[in-house]
Amino acid sequence: MFLGGMGDMNQRWYSASISPDRIMAPTMSEVVALTDSEASPLSLLAQETVLFATQSPSFFPSIAAATAVSESLLELLASRAGAPGIERIEAAGQHLVRSGAYLQPVTLRKPGG
Repeated sequence: MFLGGMGDMNQRWYSASISPDRIMAPTMSEVVALTDSEASPLSLLAQETVLFATQSPSFFPSIAAATAVSESLLELLASRAGAPGIERIEAAGQHLVRSGAYLQPVTLRKPGG
Protein backbone atom coordinates (compact mmCIF):
# COMPACT_ATOMS: atom_id res chain seq x y z
CA MET A 1 0.00 0.00 0.00
CA PHE A 2 1.54 3.29 -1.06
CA LEU A 3 0.42 6.86 -0.85
CA GLY A 4 0.71 8.67 -4.15
CA GLY A 5 1.93 12.25 -4.19
CA MET A 6 -0.62 14.91 -4.83
CA GLY A 7 -0.46 16.52 -8.26
CA ASP A 8 -0.79 20.24 -8.65
CA MET A 9 -3.33 22.06 -10.79
CA ASN A 10 -1.39 21.11 -13.93
CA GLN A 11 -1.29 17.42 -12.92
CA ARG A 12 2.45 17.35 -12.29
CA TRP A 13 3.46 14.47 -10.03
CA TYR A 14 6.31 14.15 -7.60
CA SER A 15 8.76 11.44 -8.63
CA ALA A 16 8.62 9.99 -5.09
CA SER A 17 5.00 9.06 -5.70
CA ILE A 18 5.93 6.44 -8.29
CA SER A 19 9.11 4.98 -6.83
CA PRO A 20 7.33 2.22 -4.85
CA ASP A 21 6.57 0.31 -8.05
CA ARG A 22 10.30 -0.17 -8.49
CA ILE A 23 10.56 -1.52 -4.95
CA MET A 24 7.54 -3.83 -5.21
CA ALA A 25 8.19 -5.30 -8.67
CA PRO A 26 10.83 -7.83 -7.54
CA THR A 27 8.56 -9.14 -4.74
CA MET A 28 5.58 -9.69 -7.02
CA SER A 29 3.38 -7.95 -4.46
CA GLU A 30 0.20 -6.25 -5.47
CA VAL A 31 0.08 -2.47 -5.23
CA VAL A 32 -2.84 -0.60 -3.71
CA ALA A 33 -2.60 3.07 -4.61
CA LEU A 34 -3.86 5.71 -2.18
CA THR A 35 -4.11 8.86 -4.25
CA ASP A 36 -6.17 11.94 -4.97
CA SER A 37 -6.51 11.23 -8.69
CA GLU A 38 -7.11 8.27 -10.97
CA ALA A 39 -4.60 9.92 -13.32
CA SER A 40 -1.83 9.47 -10.75
CA PRO A 41 1.10 7.47 -12.18
CA LEU A 42 0.88 5.20 -9.13
CA SER A 43 -2.81 4.59 -9.78
CA LEU A 44 -2.03 3.52 -13.31
CA LEU A 45 0.44 0.92 -11.98
CA ALA A 46 -1.72 -0.38 -9.13
CA GLN A 47 -4.08 -3.34 -9.05
CA GLU A 48 -6.45 -1.35 -6.82
CA THR A 49 -6.86 2.39 -6.25
CA VAL A 50 -8.39 4.14 -3.24
CA LEU A 51 -9.17 7.79 -3.87
CA PHE A 52 -9.21 10.49 -1.19
CA ALA A 53 -10.09 14.17 -1.28
CA THR A 54 -7.50 16.90 -0.76
CA GLN A 55 -9.75 19.95 -0.71
CA SER A 56 -9.57 22.07 2.40
CA PRO A 57 -10.72 25.51 3.48
CA SER A 58 -7.09 26.62 3.54
CA PHE A 59 -4.90 27.46 0.56
CA PHE A 60 -2.94 24.22 0.97
CA PRO A 61 -4.27 20.75 0.14
CA SER A 62 -5.08 18.55 3.13
CA ILE A 63 -3.74 15.07 3.79
CA ALA A 64 -6.24 14.40 6.60
CA ALA A 65 -8.36 12.11 4.42
CA ALA A 66 -5.28 10.26 3.19
CA THR A 67 -4.17 9.70 6.77
CA ALA A 68 -7.60 8.36 7.77
CA VAL A 69 -7.73 6.01 4.78
CA SER A 70 -4.21 4.66 5.32
CA GLU A 71 -4.74 4.16 9.06
CA SER A 72 -8.03 2.33 8.43
CA LEU A 73 -6.49 0.02 5.85
CA LEU A 74 -3.48 -0.70 8.08
CA GLU A 75 -5.79 -1.51 11.01
CA LEU A 76 -7.72 -3.92 8.78
CA LEU A 77 -4.52 -5.62 7.63
CA ALA A 78 -3.21 -5.89 11.19
CA SER A 79 -6.47 -7.41 12.43
CA ARG A 80 -6.41 -9.99 9.65
CA ALA A 81 -2.77 -10.85 10.35
CA GLY A 82 -3.63 -11.83 13.93
CA ALA A 83 -1.04 -12.41 16.65
CA PRO A 84 1.84 -13.24 14.26
CA GLY A 85 1.26 -9.98 12.40
CA ILE A 86 1.15 -7.98 15.62
CA GLU A 87 4.41 -9.60 16.73
CA ARG A 88 6.05 -8.62 13.43
CA ILE A 89 4.82 -5.03 13.81
CA GLU A 90 6.21 -4.89 17.37
CA ALA A 91 9.54 -6.34 16.19
CA ALA A 92 9.73 -3.72 13.43
CA GLY A 93 9.04 -0.99 15.97
CA GLN A 94 11.77 -2.29 18.27
CA HIS A 95 14.17 -2.41 15.33
CA LEU A 96 13.43 1.25 14.59
CA VAL A 97 14.16 2.19 18.21
CA ARG A 98 17.46 0.24 18.22
CA SER A 99 18.50 1.73 14.88
CA GLY A 100 18.19 5.29 16.19
CA ALA A 101 15.25 6.22 13.97
CA TYR A 102 13.54 7.96 16.88
CA LEU A 103 14.85 10.91 18.83
CA GLN A 104 15.82 10.11 22.39
CA PRO A 105 14.30 12.13 25.24
CA VAL A 106 16.29 15.21 26.15
CA THR A 107 16.72 16.33 29.74
CA LEU A 108 16.25 20.06 29.96
CA ARG A 109 18.32 22.06 32.40
CA LYS A 110 16.66 24.61 34.59
CA PRO A 111 17.62 28.22 33.83
CA GLY A 112 20.59 29.25 35.90
CA GLY A 113 21.26 25.67 36.94
